[in-house]
Amino acid sequence: MKAHHLTTAAALGLFACAFAPTIRSQNTADAAKPAAAKTVDDTLNEKAIRLEEIEFTEKRTSALTQAPTESRLDVVQPQSVIDISTITNSIAPSADYTMVANIAPSVTTVQANGPGLSEAKNILRGFSDGQYNVTYDGIPFSDNNSFSHHSTSYFPAKIIGRMTVDRGPGTASTIGEATFGGTIAMQSKDPRTVAEVNIGAHHSHEQQMRMFAPLFEKHQVNFVLSGHEHNYQRTQPLRFAPRDTAKAKNLNSKDRLIAGEFTIDRNFDGERTTRAEGVIYITTGAGGKYLYDPEFNNAPEKWSLPEDGNVRYVAQMVSDRHSLTIFDVERDEVLLRQIDERGNEIDRIRLTAPTGDITKASVARRG
Repeated sequence: MKAHHLTTAAALGLFACAFAPTIRSQNTADAAKPAAAKTVDDTLNEKAIRLEEIEFTEKRTSALTQAPTESRLDVVQPQSVIDISTITNSIAPSADYTMVANIAPSVTTVQANGPGLSEAKNILRGFSDGQYNVTYDGIPFSDNNSFSHHSTSYFPAKIIGRMTVDRGPGTASTIGEATFGGTIAMQSKDPRTVAEVNIGAHHSHEQQMRMFAPLFEKHQVNFVLSGHEHNYQRTQPLRFAPRDTAKAKNLNSKDRLIAGEFTIDRNFDGERTTRAEGVIYITTGAGGKYLYDPEFNNAPEKWSLPEDGNVRYVAQMVSDRHSLTIFDVERDEVLLRQIDERGNEIDRIRLTAPTGDITKASVARRG
């Protein structure tokens, strides 16, 4: 995933009903009779039912984004991956790593003196603490005199970006102590930022980097490259004016929506019209890890966000294959090509600098 990134979504449903009573006539004789107790069937027969449509919208989610753990299909032993969104949204920042691991199947947590009153111990597949491996960024962690671990000493949840629980002994390349019981592998938080303009289901609400858009425009940046979202996206040339920046400081939340106004250059096509009015944002995160949002591929009707007013700023998205980005820079133009894992070209645009000298333009890179 060492490429560069950007990404969002919504769904529509119909439901509702209303009841309109009809008027029934009765003769005077019937009216004089005392009213008999009505059954449920009588009540239903007296009412005409009319269905009325009510439209509502709801943000689109997927099982992948909602599941507390992920499972890979290419591993050699059972494995559960707990990503940062689950850790951030489900675990208190002051909790320790054992509470994070407790989310995974086959893991339980024991606190001898009750919750919060002493250290906790994980039991992994029936193996007690000291009979399995614990690592942080690949470095084994344990006592000096045994293979056990003390949760009160290290690794609160707020510094964990990802956890992988291997429910097996691993392979000969697995580093650690007591690996026969399995491995709880923690990873630190990824310091990289994500792109401010993307429509994927994983990081589309992490928009704090949109704050830099006016700076890019001021210095006539042509391309902004980002990663972290596991697919490829390219926007139309655009300008963005931030309007509501209050959530930019929500560092421990994925809810960092930055509202604003988009100005889209619809004339640019990268072939006949090659001078762009605005910045082109590239998400190139399809460099090798598992891919996000394969259902978005060849589905431009999904390439917009309700939170952005459904503005269509994404020009191309490829999420069903791995790929890399190549720039061929000449004096007066730059050619962008996206090449997939089989060597096929899946995207191409040509940009001509307004100055006539592309080397005076800028490329901003993050990721």
